[in-house]
Amino acid sequence: MDIDDKAMDEIIARLEKEVKARPKDDRVRLQLALSFMRRGLADEALSHLEIVMGNDRKNADAHYYAGIINADRGELDEAKKYFRRAISLNRRHSSARYFLGKLLAIEGDVEGAIKETEKACNLAPGNASVRAQLGELYLANNRPEDSVEQWEKVLEFDGSNLQALHNLGAIRTDMGQYDKALEYLTRAKRLGSQNPGLFYNMGLCYSATNQPGEAIQAFQDSCDLETDPTVLARNRISLGEAYAVSGNFDKAIECWNTVLKDNPDDLFANYNMGLALLQRGEMEKARGFWRKAIEIEPSYISAHKNLAASYVMEGRFPEAIKVWQGIKKMLPQAVDVDLALSELHFRNGDLDVAHDQLNNLIEKLESGQQTEQTDVMQSRAELLRGTVLLAAGDGKRGVASWVRSMRLDPNFAMANAEFIAREIGPEIIDKARKDSRGAEAERVITLVGAYVSHEQDRVREQRESEQVEDKKEGGFRWFRRGKK
Repeated sequence: MDIDDKAMDEIIARLEKEVKARPKDDRVRLQLALSFMRRGLADEALSHLEIVMGNDRKNADAHYYAGIINADRGELDEAKKYFRRAISLNRRHSSARYFLGKLLAIEGDVEGAIKETEKACNLAPGNASVRAQLGELYLANNRPEDSVEQWEKVLEFDGSNLQALHNLGAIRTDMGQYDKALEYLTRAKRLGSQNPGLFYNMGLCYSATNQPGEAIQAFQDSCDLETDPTVLARNRISLGEAYAVSGNFDKAIECWNTVLKDNPDDLFANYNMGLALLQRGEMEKARGFWRKAIEIEPSYISAHKNLAASYVMEGRFPEAIKVWQGIKKMLPQAVDVDLALSELHFRNGDLDVAHDQLNNLIEKLESGQQTEQTDVMQSRAELLRGTVLLAAGDGKRGVASWVRSMRLDPNFAMANAEFIAREIGPEIIDKARKDSRGAEAERVITLVGAYVSHEQDRVREQRESEQVEDKKEGGFRWFRRGKK
């Protein structure tokens, strides 16, 4: 028994004598109940609180403390009854409202919890604990700006409050306000915080602001400090991503292999291994990891698309088509999937199939609500349909589709420069000129022809330059998924 317990026992003994001498003195009995609570003797405390409530049914504090005891015991329904009774007796009882809000949050009633905690905050605006609870509740209710306001208030009361700094850093990270997030996170770090989540969020901020070296160190620190195996795996995956962005694929693969050793079914580790191996030119091994990712999560569209893209890179269009057909089953209404399949059938020489698919796609787009986005998509479809028709020898209808593409998007040629340079050759332009009629037809052929004759080298050089930049950055721009 330490000195504090001894001192509390002396206080209890003195108060018991006073209660014995003045049994109807509720003020002294309430002090005795509180002393029993501080000493951890809940049954004794509750018995005295019940006497106080029996003597004075309007004693709000006695009901409040009875609520605290029941909440500590896990008797939440009883606790809520006592807190609500305390509030009915004293509408300005901020502590009862605060704890009632806490219990409502535990039960999933976020709206009710916010209502009670807001009232508690209005009654006690300088209470940092109430502000903190309100900040957590606003965040749970998808109100990040309101949450930030509360945590900022907590910092006004205590500029070294690590909880506030951690939460502000995390929320700002989620909001994409990376520089502001780093201010809070760096302050917490200077104050000596060893919270692994702090370093993880710093890593996300550094990654998002193209500082891979700093991101690597931050993620490494988060790995060194984390003890939860599941969270540690996530941190190592992010560390690998930072290494990949810096171009160090060996270290990236080492991180992901560590994760896969303990958890071979980790979705992101398998997916990322595929990307790294693709960058190293190990195409078949990359596909193996994407197939594994699909086995783990059949609806993981990114793995399906990368698998298809790897086949396209090798000119294996039938395999790519098969993968996209699987995506189509998962996303039957996705027009970009229809367009991708149509282009692949065209590139594979299946002109009739490509034409039929494009007709259906354009009909779907025309029958839906017209927006700027659908106009651009329809323009791309018309350009492809016109190209398919020209390749099949139907120059008149092919040029007409190109004209419609231009009407829907005046910048269609620039927007589709890579496709034009890759798929439309001089022979297609010759067929178009042979069957062109009118000023619009001449204009559209001139626009497309300019990209065929002058832009092929430029587009090729641009793609080669982008490949060099991808190698510098590791080509891992897909990785920036944000905080989890």
